[in-house]
Amino acid sequence: MQFWYFSAFVLVALATSSCVTDGLSSARRTNLSAAQASISVAAGRTTRIDQYSFITSQCTEVPGVSSRVTRRADYGTVSIQRGRDYSPFPAGNSSARCNSQRVPVWVVLYSPARGYAGSDSFSYRKTFPDGRAIDVDVNVDVR
Repeated sequence: MQFWYFSAFVLVALATSSCVTDGLSSARRTNLSAAQASISVAAGRTTRIDQYSFITSQCTEVPGVSSRVTRRADYGTVSIQRGRDYSPFPAGNSSARCNSQRVPVWVVLYSPARGYAGSDSFSYRKTFPDGRAIDVDVNVDVR
């Protein structure tokens, strides 16, 4: 069975990445990588920062995806929620047919404190069933 992974930073235009794994050998090792994003958000509005999932080529979720905030924002709140949304696989990818339907996703949201404008930052970790973990540091410009 093949597994597909996707992640997209909304409003950051970070490229979508995908990975094929057999689900066995990669599940025994832990890969930690890091990502950094800088975004501008409107004061007083909640903004979607990221969405990600781990789905099969048949568009079903692979259990074991998790996420947690590792460093809270100083001037706002970060929440990580479950949801359903469209996948962003490129044409030619065997999971591109999943793009036409909503699949289970994790969504990272940022809400600046009421009346705040300026710089903020936070971090979160997303962990996948194949053993990979990605630490994400986000710098926010609240306008």
